[in-house]
Amino acid sequence: MAISIGKATNEIVSLLKKQLHPNDKKKTYWSLMSEQLTEEGTWDNNLIDQVKEIIIEWINKLKKSDLKDLWEDSETAAENYSGDNEPDNGVIVEELSEELLDLALNRIEDSIPREEYYIP
Repeated sequence: MAISIGKATNEIVSLLKKQLHPNDKKKTYWSLMSEQLTEEGTWDNNLIDQVKEIIIEWINKLKKSDLKDLWEDSETAAENYSGDNEPDNGVIVEELSEELLDLALNRIEDSIPREEYYIP
């Protein structure tokens, strides 16, 4: 079964809600990011980089056929590549990780009522 960007985003969100942050064993990445957004209106770049690494690890575990399906379903592929103009796997992983990171961050923002978080 082909994997879609929506399904991948759901899996990433689920992973972030389960995986404990190494510096705070009582909080998940999701809860830390929600907390930062609520208190500061933005996220720490270090935390963003850690989440991106989690996403890259998840992408790297995909079968080649699933990676291709996910790539073909991405906005990045639709906007920037066509036909035989497909980048190598390193570029695909990097661009998919950026897109999935953006979608996961959007989910965090959507999960918190606007009036509850600080807007700088």
